[in-house]
Amino acid sequence: MRAWKRGGMLALLAAAALWTPIASAQFATGGTGLHRGRIFWVDWGNNGQNVYSGATITRGFNVDTPASPANRLDITCTLGGAQTTRGTAGLFVYTPGGWQGDGLDELYNIGGNQPGQGTNPNTLSIGLRTNNGATVEFNFNCSATLGGQPFTLAGLVFADAESSGGTEYVAARLTGGGTLRIIDQIAQCRTPANATRTNVTVTGTPSEIRFNGPASPFTSCEANATPSLRAGPVLVGYIDGATSARVIVQGGGISAVAVGTVIELEFSEAIPSSYGNATHVLGAAWSGGVAVSGGDFNNPANLATPVLGPRLGATREPDADANGPIGGADVDALPKRSGPAGSGYADVPPPDQLPGGTYTIANVACAGVASVAGWIDFNGNGAFDTGERSGVASCPAGSNTVALTWTLPANYLPQATSYMRLRACAPRPRPARWRRRPAWRPRAKRRTTASRCRSWCRRWRSPRSPRAASARSPSPAATASRPSRSPPPRPAPRSPARRRR
Repeated sequence: MRAWKRGGMLALLAAAALWTPIASAQFATGGTGLHRGRIFWVDWGNNGQNVYSGATITRGFNVDTPASPANRLDITCTLGGAQTTRGTAGLFVYTPGGWQGDGLDELYNIGGNQPGQGTNPNTLSIGLRTNNGATVEFNFNCSATLGGQPFTLAGLVFADAESSGGTEYVAARLTGGGTLRIIDQIAQCRTPANATRTNVTVTGTPSEIRFNGPASPFTSCEANATPSLRAGPVLVGYIDGATSARVIVQGGGISAVAVGTVIELEFSEAIPSSYGNATHVLGAAWSGGVAVSGGDFNNPANLATPVLGPRLGATREPDADANGPIGGADVDALPKRSGPAGSGYADVPPPDQLPGGTYTIANVACAGVASVAGWIDFNGNGAFDTGERSGVASCPAGSNTVALTWTLPANYLPQATSYMRLRACAPRPRPARWRRRPAWRPRAKRRTTASRCRSWCRRWRSPRSPRAASARSPSPAATASRPSRSPPPRPAPRSPARRRR
């Protein structure tokens, strides 16, 4: 955070300069979808491009400071083994919103959605469509590396990218295992009297889950007289615990499916950039929403939900946009006030001791079991130094508060505003052959934040940037770093087309 404004504020920031926009695989920036910060959609190319013969997309970005191969997360997704079982072969890139009944662009888009009529402003071309009346199936898988080492993905996503009606459907055959959960939906014309829904069926071994058009007496929304009520019903499925599956698309006219993977990035950076990133991969568990035949998953009450684990504050949300607004709803480990750069200022008193004295911030909200520590830039050098770390507090199970205490360093410099970073670390059973190191001892060699999170609670280290961090902070009007939420349990090391009716 940045030091204190008069009246007692520490600024909790949320902004960064290291996010690299990803072409051809990316997070949605618009729409009403519940998981825009979790779903990493795959765009296979230009609208209309035929990818039936197969395609591999690798996209990467830096998750920490500095931008380097060691800090690069690469996600590779492959489409292959396409087979046509009915009609004319072909699998074409499709932009949801090309048909008035499309629902996926209402949930996830870049540039806007088609509101049931008119042009389609969406540029997130994540659909794969069939030829008219064709049935096509293909293999889909994704993998990832961090710094060149295998990085575990949580699961795959598939969704109806158009609007299935009649005999049309999209489906996933769980050839790679996993559990299919329904995590999002839209059915704009649904009312208590007309509870239209996607007709879900689960059959076979391995399980094949189909998202069929609505079964009688229900109908799709596409022909509704009100344009704003034409989207859906559409479902978004999540194959929890699998990174490969067989995807099937059947059209009556044209049908399309969208695919992607789930990755929950949480950026928690300080401004200026000299403080570096503190990126976490949250890896939330999920509860409920398991696909069953006949289930009404266009009822939001039946959707799967993420399970919040150890964290700072009451909530925890992925924040894939490192350049997003300051002081989000889940920046809630401490009471907040507004400041020059937004609402992410901690409402706490400034130190009232001389160097060598102590400074305590009480009532840091957390949920455990977790270990919590904080860093404050006491000397205003634009970095979080090792000696600026608090003592480590233990957050018990459940919702709690802890107090963090610092010893003011000899070079403590009173400032108008300073930066603070809070971090929580969930304990993890250490392997039988793990060799214990001195607890909480910072290492001389710098490691990426993401890899630090995978090291868990063996030790704390200062989350500072490399020595470029000697750059000074900007004027007191700049704000500070928002507190990072708790990291996730460490993964096990292993690797406009028109519809024709």
